[in-house]
Amino acid sequence: MQTFSNVKTTIQICSVVLTIFVNSISICLIITKSPKIMGTYRHLMIYFCSCSIIFSLCDAVVQPNIQTYKSAFYMVVDVKNRHLITPWIAELFIELLCGCIGVTVYTIAVHFIYRLLALERQGRLKYFNDQFLFVWFSIPFLAGVIWFAVTKFVFGMNPLTTNYIRNTVEEFFNLKMEDCVYGAAVFYPIDENGQQFISWKAFFGLACYMTLLTIPFVTILVCGVKSFKKVRSLLDHGESEFARNLQMQLYKALIAQTVIPVFFFFIPFGFIFILPIFEVDCHFLGAPITLVFAMYPAIDPLPTLFFVDYYRNAIFEVFNVCKCKKARIEGASDESVSRGYPNTSITTPHFSAPVMHTVTFSNVKTTIQICSVLLSIFVNSISICLIITKSPKIMGTYRHLMIYFCCCAIIFSLCDAVVQPNIQTYKSAFFMVVDVKNRHLTPWIAEMFIGLLCGCYGVTVCSIAIHFIYRLLALERQGRLKYFNDQFLLIWFSIPLLAGAIWFAVTIFVFGMNPLTTNYIRNTVEEFFNLKMEDCVYGAAVFYPIDENGHQFVSWKAFFGLACYMTLLTIPFVTILVCGVKSFKKVRSLLDHGESEFARNLQMQLYKALIAQTVIPVFFFFIPFGFIFILPIFEIDCQFLGAPITLVIAMYPAIDPLPTLFFVDYYRIAIFGIREKVFNVCRCKKARIEGASDESVSRGYPNTV
Repeated sequence: MQTFSNVKTTIQICSVVLTIFVNSISICLIITKSPKIMGTYRHLMIYFCSCSIIFSLCDAVVQPNIQTYKSAFYMVVDVKNRHLITPWIAELFIELLCGCIGVTVYTIAVHFIYRLLALERQGRLKYFNDQFLFVWFSIPFLAGVIWFAVTKFVFGMNPLTTNYIRNTVEEFFNLKMEDCVYGAAVFYPIDENGQQFISWKAFFGLACYMTLLTIPFVTILVCGVKSFKKVRSLLDHGESEFARNLQMQLYKALIAQTVIPVFFFFIPFGFIFILPIFEVDCHFLGAPITLVFAMYPAIDPLPTLFFVDYYRNAIFEVFNVCKCKKARIEGASDESVSRGYPNTSITTPHFSAPVMHTVTFSNVKTTIQICSVLLSIFVNSISICLIITKSPKIMGTYRHLMIYFCCCAIIFSLCDAVVQPNIQTYKSAFFMVVDVKNRHLTPWIAEMFIGLLCGCYGVTVCSIAIHFIYRLLALERQGRLKYFNDQFLLIWFSIPLLAGAIWFAVTIFVFGMNPLTTNYIRNTVEEFFNLKMEDCVYGAAVFYPIDENGHQFVSWKAFFGLACYMTLLTIPFVTILVCGVKSFKKVRSLLDHGESEFARNLQMQLYKALIAQTVIPVFFFFIPFGFIFILPIFEIDCQFLGAPITLVIAMYPAIDPLPTLFFVDYYRIAIFGIREKVFNVCRCKKARIEGASDESVSRGYPNTV
């Protein structure tokens, strides 16, 4: 704990220094290098940088410890050992830090509104001038005040919450409750009589948080789509290339400044907020979120410095000046330098990121895919064996569903091993490429397996949804489990297969190979994978392809295919959400309806395993693929996601069965039993080999030593 505390403190101090440095540079560049065409947008950007500095300072003062426990999430601050702040000041800064979240997300939303009005050219930018600008500045401030108030008055300290989280605070942070202050939500606290009850106050506070997040994100979504359409049509309406490029740079920076907090900040906090409602442990997120929370204000301004040419070029100029000075000092004999002429070998900027060689990455990817398919077969085979031999009768036909899920995972893994896909995006396209020349595959087989691999996505998510439906019917005890018996079970098995068949059909017939797509992605395939289009097959969506005359147009076919994908994902996830909430309520009330502790524990184990098997693909699979699917619509580059997703998709079938083996006692205990037996057998064999002269061993008696 002391080691982690020292690491956390170091990261927080470094982060606040870096935040002040990066945001100060940003403010300086915005003031000195921004063109006049940017207008009052400069003030919004300076406001955003200032908020980031305040955010970081609050985090440095608070140095929060974030964690969950059963139905609680909380932020704890040590006030005794740090000798820096009194309890009321620490509590105040917790509330200020939470208020910074509201300020941040509403500031981004205001940026999007400005960008849309600037692009519409209807004179409505006057509402960002003079006194109106202060109104816009006050909106994020007001949102921060509401976050502050909810944290203080709804999630503030109270005796019931203190008793509820006391043990876990001592266990995780080695702190006594008398030596710290906190902000916490407990959805099912325990009263003075030891009875658990629902805290509607905590649900109200969470609803306030979620509402405050929903409003700006809807604003961002609507304004973002409209802004992108306007940016694309600027040249068609007589705008100069200069204006179009500047608007696109600002738009990309804004998108990136939205993606960073969403992916690395709000999604993890979403799990921290939501999972305690279902009493699902997410302790493992506590430490990473604590550190990401500290680093976020230093990272978020970077997209503006990277995407906007005026600021990026200014930084490169400073870098080049420093290089030139160094060259003059170290190489004064160089005539071109000594006379003041630019030395092209020195001043010409050449920036290249270290990229793994294509062949090296291909070998690493192939190794991981082969290991993953072997591990997937091994883990899922063990799961099937344990389900058949160790499942209690009370689990009924749920065992068949679990075996079905394991078989699907094995097929998923085998398809991935055959395909060995290369996934990437380029402008308005996302695609999956398979090398057929070097791997000696026939094109039609490779294309079929691309479709099968995509079909496995549909099978996976629908299988999880059916699991949730079964759990709900099993908990309701209304006799509706008969619809999972005999011939009905085959119908349930066919639903994921049907979803997979639709995914397969969309991939083959909508996102299949065609000349326009081939020409569109040709260069990027050669650049990233060192493949010629004649030597590979692919599945790809291009939202704005280029026709034979060199004109870009909207591909409604690609949008239709994406709509099919998203619909096939939305239906099962809504099912999971509805059934999950109802199931959790039923699990909690089992003892109140006369169910045994055995039944309640078994149902809770299965439910937690199911939640975990949903969280894993959502967090490590569907969210990254969501970016891969959606960002090309806005021509936002997310090429950095290509390689990680390629590897994650290979490892996923081996990882997803693990929660069942971990959460369900029957399987976990059986695995530990096997491990002990193997260990004892190996120890006995070692004893026989090393101590053959021992009479007790030579006669076959166990040597107790």
